[in-house]
Amino acid sequence: MLTKLSNDEAVLHVMNSHRFSVGLLTELAPHEHPELLGLNVNGGQSIKLRIRTDRYDGFRSYRETRRVLCHELAHNVWGDHDNNVSTGAEVARMLGS
Repeated sequence: MLTKLSNDEAVLHVMNSHRFSVGLLTELAPHEHPELLGLNVNGGQSIKLRIRTDRYDGFRSYRETRRVLCHELAHNVWGDHDNNVSTGAEVARMLGS
């Protein structure tokens, strides 16, 4: 799923349009920060996404994971969870998520 996300044409378009970059896209395992679905480290140096279900018995939907990626991309610019991070939701809508 991470490879598919990193090659998603719509995600790449948004990243290019906003000049977002991600050094490493990796998994956030269910036992790591169980309260989070994603984590942006140092403004995009690394983005970690929870792709597995909490019980490790399957995978979350692509659509849900892409929506979380969009939210985390917004943290490349805005660190706090304020009104600016809603940009992630707007990006997700643009992608049809």
